[in-house]
Amino acid sequence: MNIEKLEKLNELKEKGIITQDEFNKQKQDLLSDNKSENKPKKQSVFLWLAVFLGLLGIHNFYIGEKLKGFIKLSVCLFGAVISTAIDEGVLGTFLNEIVFRLPIYIWIIIEIFNTNKTSSGIDLIPTTKTFRNTLGGIYCGFVGIGTLYNLLILTGIVANI
Repeated sequence: MNIEKLEKLNELKEKGIITQDEFNKQKQDLLSDNKSENKPKKQSVFLWLAVFLGLLGIHNFYIGEKLKGFIKLSVCLFGAVISTAIDEGVLGTFLNEIVFRLPIYIWIIIEIFNTNKTSSGIDLIPTTKTFRNTLGGIYCGFVGIGTLYNLLILTGIVANI
C-alpha cells in the first residue's frame, strides 16, 4: 500500500538517508501511481488499436488524448449518419469515404509513425521500428486498397456487390 511506502520514505528522510527533494519526488511518484494516465503504456498496444479501431479514436483514448479520440469518434459517427441520411448511393459513399474517412486515415498513419509519448508526456514503452513500420505499411496498404475500391465503385468501373 502507498501509505506504508510513504511512512518508510518519511523514516528514511528523518534518518537523513534521503534528502527532502528525493523524498518529495518519490512521494509524488507514489501518489501519482493511482492515476492510470501516468502509468506507462505500450506502443505495441497503441499501434494495434490504431490499426483496428483507429477510425473510432480508441488508440487516442488509450494514451490519454481524449480530445483527439473524441474528434475521430465524432467525425466517424457524423460521416456514417450523413452518408446514410443522404443515401447509400454515389454521393453518400463519396461523402463517407473521401470527406470523412480519408482525412482520419491520413491522421492515423501520421500517428502510427510519430507517436512516442502519452498526453501526460510519459514515453510509451517502445516497440521495434520494424514492427511499427510493418504494421504501418500494412495499414497504409489496406487504406489504399479500400479507398481505391470505393473510388472504383463511385466511378462505376466496379459494380457494387
